[in-house]
Amino acid sequence: MKPTEIIRYEAEKNGHDANKWLYAIKKLIDKHLALMLQENDSILLVIQLGDGNIEIHLFTKDTPVKLIDSIKKFIQKIKSSEVKTVYMPTPDDPNIITALKRLGLNVEKSDRPKYAWRIVL
Repeated sequence: MKPTEIIRYEAEKNGHDANKWLYAIKKLIDKHLALMLQENDSILLVIQLGDGNIEIHLFTKDTPVKLIDSIKKFIQKIKSSEVKTVYMPTPDDPNIITALKRLGLNVEKSDRPKYAWRIVL
């Protein structure tokens, strides 16, 4: 699937305006403040926060098994970069946090009020 299709699916599934999401993401990418990674039918939006810190948002239409595969690949890419800490807002699906913990990541409460979770690499 195309990234826009995956993001549109996720937005509509959660009752959000897909066009607003797509426009906001495009602005971040155009300003070189964010990038998108794709694995299977999952997109990881990575937003730079500075000093080796990033914010991530996951959009997916993967099956649960495929999603785990996608997440493993996203983790490898992030670990091979200069990222030190990954920040996440509260996910709509708490199963994501459980999956990240099962994959060996130390998911903990965030030290920043805007975010619910963080992973220190």
